[in-house]
Amino acid sequence: MSGGGTLLYKIIASRNQKRSTVLVTNVDFDKWGDYLADGPLAMAFLDRLVEGAIILKVKGKSYRAEKAKAPEKPLLLKLSDSNSVRLRRRWTVA
Repeated sequence: MSGGGTLLYKIIASRNQKRSTVLVTNVDFDKWGDYLADGPLAMAFLDRLVEGAIILKVKGKSYRAEKAKAPEKPLLLKLSDSNSVRLRRRWTVA
């Protein structure tokens, strides 16, 4: 993710001390070097990100992971008395 890491750094650096930025992630601080595949870039990124930041660390079970483990229940739509269609739920996060 080297190219993406550079772009992410540029976005955070351009917003540093100018705009509010919210970042939600499941990547711990000590893993960002591996995640971005560039340790010095990750340190610079984190330095700008956490400067003056309020950090909320949430611990507990992941709602999405638990939901993914649960068996999927199909929805049943009745088209007429003799026809019906089964649909699977799809969730998309933008």
